[in-house]
Amino acid sequence: MGAVLAWWLAVQVVGLLALPLTFHVFKGLPERGYAFARPLGLMLAGYVFWLLGSLGFLRNSLGGVLFALVVLAVVSVYVGRRELGLAPLEPGQETLWAFLRRQKKLVLLVEGLFLAGLAGWALYRAYSPDIATAGGEKFMEYAFINAILRSPRLPPADPWLSGFAISYYYFGYLILSMLIRLSGLPSNIAFNLGLALLFALTITGAFSLAYNLVALAQRRAGREAFGQAAGYGLLGSLLLAIMGNLEGFFELLHAWGVGGAGFWKWLDIRDLATLPPGGAAVPNRYLWWWRASRVLQDYDPFGNPIEIIDEFPFFSFMLGDIHPHVLALPFGLMLLALALNLLVSEKVYEGLRRWGPLMLLYALCLGGMAFMNTWDFPVYGVLMVLAFALRSYVHHRALNREWLQEVLGTGIMLAAAGVILYIPFYIGFQSQAGGPAFSLWAKTRIAHYLVMFGPFVFIAIAFVLAVGAGLPAAWRTGRLSRSAVYIIGALALLLAVLSIITGRWLALCLTLLVAAAALVLWRRLEEAGEEADWPTLYALLILLVGLGLTFVVEYVYLRDTFGTRMNTIFKFYFQAWSMLAIAGAYGVYYVLNRTRRLAFQNAFLVGLIALVTAGMVYPVLAAPNRAEGFQRKPTLDGIAYAAQYWPADYAAAQWLNAHVREPAVILEAHGGSYTPYGRISAMTGIPTLLGWGGHELQWRGSYDEPGRREPDIEAIYRSMDREQVNALLEKYDITYVYVGQLEREKFQLSQPMIDKFGLFMDLVYDQDGVRIYQRRGK
Repeated sequence: MGAVLAWWLAVQVVGLLALPLTFHVFKGLPERGYAFARPLGLMLAGYVFWLLGSLGFLRNSLGGVLFALVVLAVVSVYVGRRELGLAPLEPGQETLWAFLRRQKKLVLLVEGLFLAGLAGWALYRAYSPDIATAGGEKFMEYAFINAILRSPRLPPADPWLSGFAISYYYFGYLILSMLIRLSGLPSNIAFNLGLALLFALTITGAFSLAYNLVALAQRRAGREAFGQAAGYGLLGSLLLAIMGNLEGFFELLHAWGVGGAGFWKWLDIRDLATLPPGGAAVPNRYLWWWRASRVLQDYDPFGNPIEIIDEFPFFSFMLGDIHPHVLALPFGLMLLALALNLLVSEKVYEGLRRWGPLMLLYALCLGGMAFMNTWDFPVYGVLMVLAFALRSYVHHRALNREWLQEVLGTGIMLAAAGVILYIPFYIGFQSQAGGPAFSLWAKTRIAHYLVMFGPFVFIAIAFVLAVGAGLPAAWRTGRLSRSAVYIIGALALLLAVLSIITGRWLALCLTLLVAAAALVLWRRLEEAGEEADWPTLYALLILLVGLGLTFVVEYVYLRDTFGTRMNTIFKFYFQAWSMLAIAGAYGVYYVLNRTRRLAFQNAFLVGLIALVTAGMVYPVLAAPNRAEGFQRKPTLDGIAYAAQYWPADYAAAQWLNAHVREPAVILEAHGGSYTPYGRISAMTGIPTLLGWGGHELQWRGSYDEPGRREPDIEAIYRSMDREQVNALLEKYDITYVYVGQLEREKFQLSQPMIDKFGLFMDLVYDQDGVRIYQRRGK
């Protein structure tokens, strides 16, 4: 409980410092961005800390973190000085204090939701805390965090390739390291609290977006109801962060023995493709919950299966990896809120079109997404430009030259500034990405897509039908632009023909749905006057972008070391889930409150309850299974298991953490990904010559440097030539040589091979079969 409290206090400090700035920026939202004060504060303080540290002005220390927070506080107070009552208010403005009093119920609800998410998920993680080497990326992430904490300056050292900086989008890990310093907690505890924080920020961010959309719609209709808006806000949290895909429901049917062999073979989900045995109350196959993240199935031209990753937020939180797509999730929701703010607020729109100070803030937040999870940058960049284009059209009332120049100029400026602000990151960044490639044979089956996104597709269809109910009449009366219909229709026809020719039936269905949504959006845009229906336009926009992300991967993917569309689907589907969930929450509100067809509403409600219930099967059954029935003694210590399974290595790592303060390099055995190799550098943050080689290939796009090191590592351990070993130790500036069970086994070390180090190095640790030698003079 004490660790959770310390972590909560550290986050609250950052959020409170950023609150005046947040209140000023999100002036278009009913909730004034209150739920996004924490992520905005973390991103801005993180940026100041990283930039000044990378330029050599700040040390990577608690002092540097505190300085960054002071800068955040000064900027926040200055920008929000009117809202704080430190300067005269503009007409129609409200102070922050007046807002907090007026919206007391909202503030209490957001704070309660955040605390419940943080404490609740911390408790859940306590029953499954292991930073394990197998089945995920936790060991890599733990290595990054420890390496950042140990590096005296920025950029931080790569823990698994000594002498090099981390070549990865590590901004999220840097932000977590700042909170670790601020809270005073050890990294093995903070790792699990970091995941709990991300969960809490996600559910509050989703709540805020859905709440604001409904509150804006209520305000436009002249009837505000806090309870209703809050209810749909909670629905947004449920759809985005808690509900699973429908694979859990089919797991349950399979365990019950429902369905014949033909059905399960047709469904073609691995592990479920055979005739179900039946007789089980719940799924009991080992790690059955993992299959929900591998629903889609590709095949090469020879019929061989190709693994596809299709994670969704609850799976990722339950799995426990703090991977960049999870780190970026709450900040991506903040970008969604900034886009909504742009649509709703005339002042924000003017600030961006005139390239004022708001452009700097928007560019900094957008650019931070590339540093946090590079895949997010183009997606949220496109979304932001589209939102600006809609707002600009309402301003100009025409798609003329002025509109085009304004949209292109602002879009280019936003993207360019987003890159320039993070230039130090790009200078040292290498990637496995090899540009776009066409998907020649891989295609997604409609059945798999519906297992993944079924509830959202159902809501989307109903939402589009409800909003577009007047389309035929608008066409007949000439209130719908003929040119827009012809352009959208022509594009849809072209894509439909392509889909039919290539046999991509999912792409055909998505084409029809996207075209219908685009027509509905355009009609609403044409009708927009001074009081445009911005919540509906925004929901349609993010619906289009979300569906578009799932459409694009049917034809194009980003080439990488895997050579398949696995990673592209993984990243795009994860982003699409967020957008479809928020659009879905508002879509439910619209169908149930803005349509007058009772039969349609009733049918929709029945289908919605059925599909959401089916989606909730996964978290209800998978969460306790992942936690092994909550049978173990709870702890937040992610490395406690190592004391049981690797007691000698665990004790040695503890000794290194206690005694090694200065920058150092340690030599240990290297090996494959998702194995215990690289364990000492991961648990201490002390860089080693080579850790998980496969991951270094992914991060750098080349195995040249790791490949050169492999024979040298073996030579240091096995060679009896003292001069050769000393030369290699000098070449890589190695401080410590670690000899444990893994080293003995991998290199087949004889006792003389080990004892040779004692002839020219000091034996500083010798316990339970582990020896650590230190170079003299180091």
